[in-house]
Amino acid sequence: MQQNLINLKAKKRKLNLIEVGIIEYLEKNRGRLLTLDHLSKDPAEQNYIRMYIDGLAEEGIIEKVGNRYRAVRW
Repeated sequence: MQQNLINLKAKKRKLNLIEVGIIEYLEKNRGRLLTLDHLSKDPAEQNYIRMYIDGLAEEGIIEKVGNRYRAVRW
């Protein structure tokens, strides 16, 4: 049930699988601010994630506070 709801929201906003994964990970942490170190320890992966996460922040799906991120209701 939860996965179907996530899939419907992702299709509605035209998000790709990477963006959905980032949002799900941030939602699992119940609103706590997380840095990219929490998502990945690998610097190359962090740069890749940063491209997507900054786009999500611009759309208002993720809140950016300094260099930390948290999911907002989407």
